[in-house]
Amino acid sequence: MKRLGLWLTGTIVVLACAVAVGLMSLVGTRIALPEWARVQISDKINSDIDGMSLAFGDLSILVEDNWMPQLSMQNVVLSDAGGTPLVQLSDVQTTTGLGGIWEGELRPSSIRLSGVQLLVRRAADGQINFQLGGSGQQQTAGLDGLIDWMDRFATRDRYALLSRVSAENLTLRYEDARAGQAWNVDGGQIDITRDGNSLVLNADLTLLGNRAFATTMGMIVRSDIGSGATDLTFTFEDMPAQDIAGQSPALSWLEALDAPISGGLSVQVDEDGQLGTLAASLDIDIGTLRPNDTARPIAFDHAGAQLTYDPATSIMNFERLEVASQWITTQIQGQTHLQGMEDGWPDALVSQFQASRFEANPFSIYDTPIALDDARLDLRLTLDPFTVELGELAITDQGRHIHAKADIVAAENGWDVAATALIPEIAPDRLLELWPETLEPKTRTWITENVRYVDLKDIKFALDMAPEGKPDIYLGFDFENLSSQFIKNVPIIENGRGTAAIQGIKFAIAAHDGVVTPPQGGPIDISGSTFEIKDIITRGGEGEVQLRTDSSITAALSLLNAGPFGFIDKAGQSVTVAEGRAKLSGQLNFPVIDSLTTDGVEFTMTGEVTDVSSDQLVPDRVLTSDRLTVDATPDRLQLGGPGRVGDVPFDGLYTMPLTAGSNGRASVEGWIELSERFMTEFNIGLPPGSVGG
Repeated sequence: MKRLGLWLTGTIVVLACAVAVGLMSLVGTRIALPEWARVQISDKINSDIDGMSLAFGDLSILVEDNWMPQLSMQNVVLSDAGGTPLVQLSDVQTTTGLGGIWEGELRPSSIRLSGVQLLVRRAADGQINFQLGGSGQQQTAGLDGLIDWMDRFATRDRYALLSRVSAENLTLRYEDARAGQAWNVDGGQIDITRDGNSLVLNADLTLLGNRAFATTMGMIVRSDIGSGATDLTFTFEDMPAQDIAGQSPALSWLEALDAPISGGLSVQVDEDGQLGTLAASLDIDIGTLRPNDTARPIAFDHAGAQLTYDPATSIMNFERLEVASQWITTQIQGQTHLQGMEDGWPDALVSQFQASRFEANPFSIYDTPIALDDARLDLRLTLDPFTVELGELAITDQGRHIHAKADIVAAENGWDVAATALIPEIAPDRLLELWPETLEPKTRTWITENVRYVDLKDIKFALDMAPEGKPDIYLGFDFENLSSQFIKNVPIIENGRGTAAIQGIKFAIAAHDGVVTPPQGGPIDISGSTFEIKDIITRGGEGEVQLRTDSSITAALSLLNAGPFGFIDKAGQSVTVAEGRAKLSGQLNFPVIDSLTTDGVEFTMTGEVTDVSSDQLVPDRVLTSDRLTVDATPDRLQLGGPGRVGDVPFDGLYTMPLTAGSNGRASVEGWIELSERFMTEFNIGLPPGSVGG
């Protein structure tokens, strides 16, 4: 008996070892289950899914290292109660405990699906529906229905151990009726995990399209079991701006951009399926503002935004909105109100922004951008057609304030721009910094070279730019304390006060006050004079001076003899030919060129001289007159009217040629009294009383 006991004990040990070795040899080996097992498992599964039936082809089991069996089903078909297929899957794998299998129950801890087809549709009203694809009819549910199904699935006792459901090789199609677009995804992955009392859905998708880059997307859906509320988080990388613009009214402004965007969105959905506050972080790569195919694209290097949107109030708050480009670089904060939301989509966006950084170089008109201290702007953006109505742009620049308005429209044939600006005062050097060198360069150069000093006030600027025309520009300003040389080598204007304007191709200055001081004769008051360049675009455009002067006769003649004029020297006369006062008006015309000569100047001067006295017009005699008229051209100078030579009265016209070679030969026409006074004045030598009548 003792030997028999030892033999039985040894045999049991050997059998136990053999069984153990046999079971261990099964670890990692996939075993096809027999038909009776497939039928029993199919019946058990179908008893657990009310109103539906599950059929599958091959069934196998794999024992993993942790002794957790993994059931694998191929060619799985889920049908409704009438036998109509709802979902077709190429492969389903589930991990379950051995205890459940021995007890005749399946208590999976994980389920893995392969070949899932999912259709997501967004209706024009924004409602989202999910459909599990396959053949025949499809099972449809909204977001709230999907969450409810997940809740009911997770609360069943037999799924208490289930911690993960994953789907691989996902085929997804997203159809957006509002945006009028559709997207396809192949090879996506979805994981649903249980985290305590929460269900968390993670999705990783790659979207390919007709572009040089791929878009990757991630989605996280978190919901507490039984609550119905959901937290949604979306992340994306290199998504086209126009694709993301159609997904939320808060992002509709991105429609005008042609650029890839990376970032994230998060929003909470309450138990009734209503969206809560949307939070967005956007990182916009190099691209262009391209509202349509005809407007010139406006390039930018980078843009970004951090914003929240409250659908209950239709208000969007920008914690940060930044743009870096050749045209403008700025970082702003502010608020936007979405208008016209009756159909769930905005007609316009009305914004108030404050810029903490503002550098401008519109249309690349500066060599380096202009930096401004601060800016506030109120604007209205209409999306169709793309229109920016800048109600007010208030800029602080070097302690001075600039106010501007603008209407910018991306029309069918290009940009249509109308802008105005008002600057109460500005330093002239700052005006030239703000004045682009490429904008009316000849006028800008003339001002740079000829204006020595000026105080500028009430600067007004206007720009009208039609899509197919040249810009129409107006720049007007008041000035004080002007020091300027309007013609090269001519005495400068000092203490000037007046107005100036550029309109179209014309540049004009009107002097309310001012003086010119020639080399001799003292200052000339030029109040009321104007200077105009008729064509600031054409090289050597005509300059015109409407001159009003009040000065001594010597000063007036000294001005006519200055610089390129030299009229008095040509006539062989002196600018001191007479004393008295001269009030003259006339017009000078000349080309605005550096090498201006006398022959290039045309002028006509008229006026009067008073309290005239000269000891040079009539040799050895003093000519006087209370008032004489003046008429001067480049060819001659004429004085006419009554006067006296010594004590002898006369009335006549004195003409002095101003052409080269005249050598001062002048002529007189008129009458002079022949009397005793004439005989005495000119020492005729006749006895007293010899002449009368």
